[in-house]
Amino acid sequence: MELCSALVVAQKPYVPIQPSQFDIWTLNQMDELVETAKAFNPDLQARVITSRSSTNPSVHESDDTAKLLDDFSNLGLANVTIPDRIAYRKTAKDGLPRSMN
Repeated sequence: MELCSALVVAQKPYVPIQPSQFDIWTLNQMDELVETAKAFNPDLQARVITSRSSTNPSVHESDDTAKLLDDFSNLGLANVTIPDRIAYRKTAKDGLPRSMN
């Protein structure tokens, strides 16, 4: 319910997803929610941000996810990708605010 209310008043909501099949499956529902909210908020521009994207050049999940977004009429791809770095996880374990490598 809170998500629907937020979409009615938001201008540019960002939807973070991991480039994985489990997160991609949620995009159908999110696309429908945005479509419903646009009846009350016609200027709504929802964007998807891929998070935890692999930095390995042989892994193409982020590119595949971006191509799938063409199938959704109410969701666009943001020009931001947040990479998955082991350094992020290590800093939490070591109690550091950021990578010291």
